[in-house]
Amino acid sequence: MKKRFPLLYYQTYHHSWRGSALTLLVVAGGLRVWGAPALRDYEAVLTLAAGLGALVWVLGSALSRMAFVAVSQDSLAIQLPLWRVRFPFEAMTLTRLVAFDSISPSKAEDDWLRDRSALVVELKRWPMPFALARFWLGREFAAPNRVVLLVADWASLRQGIEAGIARKRVPF
Repeated sequence: MKKRFPLLYYQTYHHSWRGSALTLLVVAGGLRVWGAPALRDYEAVLTLAAGLGALVWVLGSALSRMAFVAVSQDSLAIQLPLWRVRFPFEAMTLTRLVAFDSISPSKAEDDWLRDRSALVVELKRWPMPFALARFWLGREFAAPNRVVLLVADWASLRQGIEAGIARKRVPF
């Protein structure tokens, strides 16, 4: 896999929650360390709140860096934080570009996603059971005959996928 295309949906998660998580971590941690003696009864709650803030920030940061899409010689790989889904080029028919808000209006309420373009890859078949793919990819990104990829450099990704599909169609 030559080039990795970060999945913007996970970056949106980190972008949306990082401020709240850091605020919770700093305020709860500060009250825990430098708080008044009256707060001694709440040490466990403050520790839990600071830990939750740190956990959300670290997980969001890790998720945004670990999730990507890559094109190899024989397949398209979608790397999610805990799972990798490979789509062989034989299972794909075509790619098309759509506005993300036309696919998922509820998720596109965020201004950061509203004007984004998404690459839709039409599929002949899923390389795994569809229920499992929908669980890992999410309801907005997996449908019975397509997968939606929300990346910043959709033109290069589309070019790589189309080249792979064309290679598989040409008989040797």
